[in-house]
Amino acid sequence: MNPQLSVLIVEDSEDDMLLVLRELRRGGYAIDYVRVETPDEMQAALDRQPWDIILADYTLPAFSGLSALQLLQERQQDLPFIIVSGTMGEETAVSAMKAGAHDFITKGNLARLVPAVERELREATERQKRRQAELALQESEDQKKHLETQFYRAQRLESLGTLASGIAHDLNNILTPVLSIAQVLRLQQPNLGERSQRMLQILEDSAKRGANMIEQILTFARGTGGERHPVQVTTLLHEVIDVIQQTFPKSIDIHHNIHEQSLWLVSADSTYLHQVFMNLCVNARDAMPNGGILSFTIENFFVDRAFAQANLDAQVGNYVVVTIGDTGVGIPLEVRDRIFDPFFTTKPPGQGTGLGLATSLGIVKNYGGFLQVFSEVGQGTQVKVYLPAIEGMSTDSIRSEERLSSKGEMILLVDDDIAVLHSIQSLLEIQDYIVISANDGMAAIELFAQRQAEIKLAILDIMMPKMSGITLIQKLKEINPTVKIIAMSGLPANRDPALAAGASAFLSKPYTLKKLLESLALIT
Repeated sequence: MNPQLSVLIVEDSEDDMLLVLRELRRGGYAIDYVRVETPDEMQAALDRQPWDIILADYTLPAFSGLSALQLLQERQQDLPFIIVSGTMGEETAVSAMKAGAHDFITKGNLARLVPAVERELREATERQKRRQAELALQESEDQKKHLETQFYRAQRLESLGTLASGIAHDLNNILTPVLSIAQVLRLQQPNLGERSQRMLQILEDSAKRGANMIEQILTFARGTGGERHPVQVTTLLHEVIDVIQQTFPKSIDIHHNIHEQSLWLVSADSTYLHQVFMNLCVNARDAMPNGGILSFTIENFFVDRAFAQANLDAQVGNYVVVTIGDTGVGIPLEVRDRIFDPFFTTKPPGQGTGLGLATSLGIVKNYGGFLQVFSEVGQGTQVKVYLPAIEGMSTDSIRSEERLSSKGEMILLVDDDIAVLHSIQSLLEIQDYIVISANDGMAAIELFAQRQAEIKLAILDIMMPKMSGITLIQKLKEINPTVKIIAMSGLPANRDPALAAGASAFLSKPYTLKKLLESLALIT
């Protein structure tokens, strides 16, 4: 079967065209052709269908070969273009080649036509392959740059996380006695004047705010995310929407597509997820000072291999995707790569800490999820929260009655920070516990070995210089496998290692008296 060849012929002479067609058919081609004589006819032919090659006379009454070549170049179409003319000298031919023609053939030497067409078709095919390879390479380079950007951002956050974790323990140790002593004074001095009570309340509230800020920093840095349990995200989003409908300006319309449907569950702490969604909603509100639309959607989504390769934190599998969008001012391109940096904010002083998005990212990543941000200046922003789905429908909650006082039980308290040790001891003694204390692991083991029959439980710090709390837990368990232990630390990340070593409960410093008593009630 003869190869098909689509030829656009720019020629005013039908006889000359027939000679060209006869030569091509002799070369074994089945010809599909159109003859044009004017620029408009050529434009129409190029719009109508794709062509394999263009053969053009050099001189026409209302057109020319060079004008046809220029028209083709303006359309940025890479087609073989051969001039076939009986009036073209060598100098003119060279000029045509410099202008972009691929070859020139005189009408008196049409024997060269078929070899020239075959050559130009081959070269056109090679050019197309090169363009496709270059395009694929460019796409690969763009994807590589995108992944590198994600990687460097992750490295930057990891470095900041290391710094944050390094100081968080010490800061929480400083805040623990401040909070504890404020509570001790309020309990021991119930008859203090109103002004003194107010000052103690300010002291206690300030310590709590400081602890909350440290917790937010650690959340972004190391991804602490609370106690996990199966969460139905639909219910949580309805709660968020109820809150913002009551508190956001009426100029912001709330649109949502959240139906009772068969959505997968996610493993998370609903309080932390609520914080993520509220952070995104507050950012959306602030981006719409003159009002707009705040929208919510939720769906099940399967991340395939191609999607996972294009997104650094994605893994192949099932996700629940929550999309929160606004019609606000949008995020400029030069700012977009920094929005997850801690303490970075575009808001005026006093209107933002710059921790909202960094905290949200830390929480979501801790759950094995990731975020995508799409934004156009003047059009708005859309944030997609991807949360890995789990199987299962519900989980039982463990609730304990709050315990307000003891029956004189003895507690072994261990902490290398003397201020922390004394302040916690005071709190426990106010609740009628008998407290014996040690400020290092070796002293604690000696006390426990001597009085293990009397000691009902131990409360100990995880990060101590001479012997770590993890080792101390193991040593105490070797002496008495049934002893109850509460581990405490300024780093929430120490929770899992402590529980794995044998601790019955974990407290993050600084903690309130209520939290301490709840933990005691839970294990005794």
